[in-house]
Amino acid sequence: MFRSCHNLTSLNLSNFDTSIVVDMSNMFMYCYELASLDLSGFDTSNVLSMYNMFYSCSNITQLSLGEGFFKTKSVTEVDFSDLGNWAQDSFLQSVVTNSYDRTSNGLPNITIKLHANTYAYLTDEHKATLTAKGYDVVSA
Repeated sequence: MFRSCHNLTSLNLSNFDTSIVVDMSNMFMYCYELASLDLSGFDTSNVLSMYNMFYSCSNITQLSLGEGFFKTKSVTEVDFSDLGNWAQDSFLQSVVTNSYDRTSNGLPNITIKLHANTYAYLTDEHKATLTAKGYDVVSA
């Protein structure tokens, strides 16, 4: 949808209705200048693929994700490994605080791939919280 929008710097999609979307592959791929992205209203319940969703988005510092972002039943991995500049407060709010409790809702575990810089923000307590909610967090 926004692939190769090279000069896009900020985008607020918090009001997008994504409840029937099945493919988010390459959605922001090659958005080199994108620094701020609000996806806090995204519902991925029906999404089958998020392949390369954030590929080459290395300038993102503010990425807002809500609980609905992690509701997918089919996606087994979300790759944030290109987001090495994601600000700590934004990351912790989006990934730790707002993470959907997959375990309590009967969904399979999902792997979250992080850039080493972002992975370093996670304390043992954060990792335990994510594990209990059904996430496998790895540094790419």
